Amino acid sequence: MTLDCFPEVGEPIKLLNGPVQSVSSFTYNNASGSKTAWADYQLKTNDIPALIVPDFNGSWPTDYSYDKRGIIITYVAGYGDTHVDVPFELRQAVIIRAEMIYDGESRMLNSAYERLTASLRVGLY
Repeated sequence: MTLDCFPEVGEPIKLLNGPVQSVSSFTYNNASGSKTAWADYQLKTNDIPALIVPDFNGSWPTDYSYDKRGIIITYVAGYGDTHVDVPFELRQAVIIRAEMIYDGESRMLNSAYERLTASLRVGLY
């Protein structure tokens, strides 16, 4: 994810594609143009979407240059490393979707697929 600038004071950074497992790196271009790693934040994965906020009593860096896409956050998104980490409803939806592709769509299958996936949608699609 790239940003042009940090949010206003008190506002979080929203990680829209999720669920988010972890942040791999958080860098920004400082005022002199050098890439700077930043670690004074908290990742809140219980929120939907996941949020990045400054540490308690902290604030967003103020020494950054206003470069287009100068803030780069790399994060790991997904349910986990194995199929059992994926919610049962989503696994069922994948099976139904495969059946729809193989046998053709039907109103019943489409309805079941939509019901299963509606509550699991997180992020941008």
